[in-house]
Amino acid sequence: MTVRLKLLIAALLAGGVLAAALLAPASSRRYCATRAFMGTEVSITVISSRDPGPAMDAAFKAIEAAEGRLSRFKPDSDVSRINRLGIGRSMDISRETFRIIEKSIATSRISDGAFDVTVLPLIKLYPYGKEGKLALPERGAIDEAKKRIGSDKIVLTALDDKKLEIGFKVDGMEVDLGGIAKGYAVDTAIAALRHGGITSGIVEAGGDLYCMGRRPDGSKWTVAVRNPRGPGGVATLCLANLAVATSGDYERFFVVDGRRYSHIIDPRTGMPVARGVASASVVASDCETADALATAVSVLGAEKGMELIERLPGVECMMLVEDAGGGLTEVRSSSWEGAVGP
Repeated sequence: MTVRLKLLIAALLAGGVLAAALLAPASSRRYCATRAFMGTEVSITVISSRDPGPAMDAAFKAIEAAEGRLSRFKPDSDVSRINRLGIGRSMDISRETFRIIEKSIATSRISDGAFDVTVLPLIKLYPYGKEGKLALPERGAIDEAKKRIGSDKIVLTALDDKKLEIGFKVDGMEVDLGGIAKGYAVDTAIAALRHGGITSGIVEAGGDLYCMGRRPDGSKWTVAVRNPRGPGGVATLCLANLAVATSGDYERFFVVDGRRYSHIIDPRTGMPVARGVASASVVASDCETADALATAVSVLGAEKGMELIERLPGVECMMLVEDAGGGLTEVRSSSWEGAVGP
């Protein structure tokens, strides 16, 4: 649903060279590893006084397990099995998948449907990733797909502590957890690192990122948010035990008759989001929440999106809003500076 903009660890911007701000005491070392999961690169950086290999392996295995459950591109995943259900049937799903879909439904409710994991029938109508002469889908096809959209049409049933089921109220419904799965995966990796005794580090997956603990000198981790219209960063965030996810309109798009259409689709209209929020960076206590809300506010737009953020305790947001002339205006939530400052 969403392609996250790349968040750059500011201390590593110089080609991965260890910067002074990341220098650890003699008893500690920096360990980094990168592997491919969920259609992107996942990187783990930790500071440890002992070999963190087992903990980092466990973190990568947690991400791999999340992908195995939640990717719609894996035929045996929970999501792929759900999407083959049809109407009048239900199936058992894992506790983790049940909880994520439950969280997705709750996010849909608080965002007035701007975030909706049932948007896949609409996504399939648009020519993302295709080449040649492209065209928008017919209005009739969009209206037909919209009949199968809506988190209120998902039926979740907890029969007991061990039997959790899902079903659909409308035939032809499908789910895509792309707007929340990477955030969830980052959180599972952080949990694995903590279980392995790691207290300082960063896990980043396609722009969804969690900063655990602090750097060796006691300062917060420093992260830069990428400029959505050019090189470099547009803001610096200082984070400790916080997550940030950025949703934007430019990393995946298609062009029809000279007009660029974002990969972010408004489930309520069935159309790609029009010019407005070029990027939205959401800071929250967990990456799953930040991930879903970054998509939601991108769909809602600057005014309504910020109204949503201000209603949520412990959540902050910075948007870059594009005007008619192509310029960008920065819009920040009321407590942004206090949340991401030194």
